[in-house]
Amino acid sequence: MKTLLWLPAVLLTLHTASAAVQQPDNVQRGPGVWVLSQKVFDSVLEITASRLFAGAVSSIRFRGKEFIDAADNGREFQSASFFDGMGACYNPTEAGAQNDKGKTTSSLLLDISVNDHIMETTTQMAFWTPPKTRYRKPKANKTHGKDYCGARPDLLYSQNETVLSKHILHKQITVGVAGLANVIDYRVQYDVPEAHQEATFEALSAHLPNDFSRVDVVDPNGRLLPAPGEGEQALPVILSTPDGRYAMGVYSPMLPKARSGYGRFIYPSTSKWSCVFREQAIKPGRYSYRCLAVIGTREEVRQAMVELPGRLGK
Repeated sequence: MKTLLWLPAVLLTLHTASAAVQQPDNVQRGPGVWVLSQKVFDSVLEITASRLFAGAVSSIRFRGKEFIDAADNGREFQSASFFDGMGACYNPTEAGAQNDKGKTTSSLLLDISVNDHIMETTTQMAFWTPPKTRYRKPKANKTHGKDYCGARPDLLYSQNETVLSKHILHKQITVGVAGLANVIDYRVQYDVPEAHQEATFEALSAHLPNDFSRVDVVDPNGRLLPAPGEGEQALPVILSTPDGRYAMGVYSPMLPKARSGYGRFIYPSTSKWSCVFREQAIKPGRYSYRCLAVIGTREEVRQAMVELPGRLGK
């Protein structure tokens, strides 16, 4: 397993914003709320993490628009992991557990810092499903039609014995990368305490409001193509509003793997993209990944996603 180390911060040249744009204010805003703010184009991009979600990002606002649907503890801009095909029956989740319902968190925020254009957190993740609970398929889940755990018909109950896992998540968020102001560089490290046959690391997922209903992929020639169906595939994904004014996409220099890794899902109440990595023969230790979220209009996102591979050297 190749482990990435945090790279030193570099000075970035961001797009010059209008003088009328408010100055970024990277401070703790009230008890347990931290905001990372940066000028991006003609506005200010604000990324909010809170203790209520154990440091997971629960709000991204840009040009007056909210990009994150934080209706419960599974719908943030966050990281999670799954093991041995058990799906939600063994599912450490950054923001908390299913029963937290957006009102509290069962995960534990261990550390957080916000400085200039960087936010860093360390979180002890909770298991999504309560211990020894009979699994029931969510109504919005179209991945299979049976009430069993993930890809395991032999398992009907969650396999975790505690609410709080021993899995530790470290993340670093940087606004602006490789000279592109509207790119959010998301680097995540999972400390896995036990061995498994296999793991699925959802290194980053974004749940957006359901008006982000258009789904496109960016082909190797930089063209936007309608995304075929749902699930994972090999091309970077963009979710946008129908008029194209607001969009967010995801790209990783570490994907695709086995022609997969970029997920997209449209549910009745929320839209989701994901940046996913699958590993075999998991040993206790650290697993590190990098995903880049891109924000702006649909065309601004497309342009940045076309430029990223060359600027990052892939």
